[in-house]
Formats: sequence, structure tokens, C-alpha cells
Amino acid sequence: MFEKVSIVVLLTAYKRDYFSDQIKSLLSQSIPPDKIIILNNGTLNLAHLKRDFGEKISFINSELNTKFWGRFVIAKLFNTDYILILDDDIIPGNLWVANCLRLNKEKNCIVTGNGRFLDNIRGYGDNGFVDKDIKVAFGGHSWFFKKEYLKYFLTEDPITYDTGEDITFSAICKIKAGIETWVPAQKGETSSHKLNYSDDQYASFRQNNWDKVRTDICNHYIKLGWTL
Repeated sequence: MFEKVSIVVLLTAYKRDYFSDQIKSLLSQSIPPDKIIILNNGTLNLAHLKRDFGEKISFINSELNTKFWGRFVIAKLFNTDYILILDDDIIPGNLWVANCLRLNKEKNCIVTGNGRFLDNIRGYGDNGFVDKDIKVAFGGHSWFFKKEYLKYFLTEDPITYDTGEDITFSAICKIKAGIETWVPAQKGETSSHKLNYSDDQYASFRQNNWDKVRTDICNHYIKLGWTL
């Protein structure tokens, strides 16, 4: 991944396997990525994806489960202008990359599939429909951003490795560089999750004290000057 490209997509494998659907969507984008890299943190055998989809697919296999954070750290190594990170339960519409690129160029921002405000309660985009571009504190499902933003994110150690990479990414970029997080207007093919499987048994929000831990992370960065 040392030849310079424009857009790299990074997917993370742990227990779910919806990768055929994800990759079909990504390769069908109106602006397709140059490369799709799968960070395999689990025990899934995904060798068939290379056979099915060819040389655009590469793997990074790790016996160490880097949880939610490793994908952002590894992405710093990619020689690319833009990075798209997708959760493993999200199948985007075919115009999602174009929608993200549009908003990033307009706002110089992190573009996410859904969003939350500083209170970690109010949100937009969970149902795949947003009627207008909206600024949020942080977001999830999908992150589209300029690779250069990672130089801010990676200056801070996680408060906990169990969750909060989404909060930390947006908070640190805003505090250190004034980079905001936006959710684009979306519906159908312009949506980050035309289909999603986020309600299955592997959903991270089912962890104990999930909301409290994440609210505590928000409050930590608010004290450091994080604002909407």
C-alpha cells in the first residue's frame, strides 16, 4: 500500500461476515475506492474474498484483537488522500462515497454515517435518513476523512480500549485543529447504511455500562475544550 492512491476503504473483521455484500456495494460506487483492505482481528476465513473480487482486496491478519482502535492506527500507513472506514454491519448505498467526498470538500470535515451531540443522547442518521447536512459532535457507522486528520487523533491514548474511538477522533480533531464532524443529507443510495445488521448479537452497545462509559468520555473532552 505504498503506491499513492486517492481513496482507500478499511474494513474490520471480527465475528460478523457481511463482507461480500459490503464489497459489492463498494465496488459499485459511483466513485469506487482504489483499494479495499480488511483488517482481520478474528478467526474468520475470508480467503474467498480475494478469489471473488480480485486484486483490489488485501488483508491484514492479526492474532491480536485491536478492537475499535487498530483500524485508525493502521490507516495512518496508507499512502492515500482519503480514507473510508466502515463498521462491519453496514452496507452503504452506491452513492455514499460521492456524498462523503462532496461534504468533505465543502466543510473540510470528518463525514460520518450518523451523529451524536455532546450529550451523547440526541442523534441523527440512525435510520439511514437525514434530510439535510448537519454538524454533530461525533458520529459512527462510517467515517470518511482526509488521511492527514489522523496526525491529530493519534496523539492521544485511549481512555478505555472498550469503546470511544468515534468520540475521541472527532473530539481531538476539533480541539487541536478545528476539524468538525458532519452527517450528510442521505436517503437510499446516498445513505451510509442502505442495509445494516447492527441489531445482531455482536452489537457493541449491548456491553455493560455502554452509555455511561461513553458519556464519561464525552465529559472528559468537554473539560478539555471540546465544543460543537
